Amino acid sequence: MLWRRLLKSDTLSDNDDFFESGGDSLLATEMLIEVERLIGHPVPEAIMVGAETIRQLLPRLAEQINVPATPLHSFHADGSRPPLFFFHGDFASGGLGARRMVQLLGPDQPIITIDPHGLYGEPSPASIEAMAAERLRLILEKHASGPFLLGGYCNGALVAFEAARLLVAAGHRVEMVAMVDPPTVSARPAMRTLLKLLKPLVSPHYLGRIYDQIGRVERVLRMPSGELLAKMQARLKADKQRLHLLRWHPYTTAMAQYRPAPFDVPVIFFSAGHDGRAWRRLSSQLEVIEMSVGHDHCLSTGAEVLVKHLRQRIDSVAGGLIPQK
Repeated sequence: MLWRRLLKSDTLSDNDDFFESGGDSLLATEMLIEVERLIGHPVPEAIMVGAETIRQLLPRLAEQINVPATPLHSFHADGSRPPLFFFHGDFASGGLGARRMVQLLGPDQPIITIDPHGLYGEPSPASIEAMAAERLRLILEKHASGPFLLGGYCNGALVAFEAARLLVAAGHRVEMVAMVDPPTVSARPAMRTLLKLLKPLVSPHYLGRIYDQIGRVERVLRMPSGELLAKMQARLKADKQRLHLLRWHPYTTAMAQYRPAPFDVPVIFFSAGHDGRAWRRLSSQLEVIEMSVGHDHCLSTGAEVLVKHLRQRIDSVAGGLIPQK
């Protein structure tokens, strides 16, 4: 059996949890690649969110074969609370990184996770604005009218912020944008000026590399020493991340050219590797939550803190949108 081979255990049953049995996002990705080869059909990593056992996963795989691929994945659709549209931004594990957050939010909180462009070979628009506009079309097909609750992690937070701006411009009401530690390079006047000056002098690809390095420096300066050491050790496994980097390059290019415009919408910024206070120039209703974990762990070990504050904020801003029992 595939799971037994990957998890190095001959005693696994159909009811054993893949992750509790020693699996992680890398092994899950490897497993799903093998499943794709066997069934001849692409399988998104997000299929394992809420389907961590073989018994739970098999029906979803059967459904996947007969359902057109979509970058939007719904969880807890029958929940009583207003839905949260979350741009997970996860190129490394295809949305599995949001698994813990989805679990902790609970069955009463509908959540729709949204894949970044390019995750499964889909063309990547050249700008954050175009990415937001394209994903917004799909959001409005699911949820034609607001108010809206949006969120996102890293690059996804920038797309969420821009999607919120487009919604407001179209006359919709946005109750919240939850930004989970996105780069703040383009929110800083000095960095915005630097990137603007460099834009006509270097290629878009090289501008993206400069942007990426500036963001890395900011994260390193805020990183605990233990995590920095682990990060350096992870570099030794860089070969496994090549596909991730290929997918990521179009995003760094788009992010380097993105100039977020300020607008009046409630923003909650979960600050880990990036200083959320830089976003105060872009939102007059900014709340910054400092996280004790690093950038890479906001949705995993930091998920409990994230969900605690997120639920409080949803309760406070959604108010009358949540049906009273």
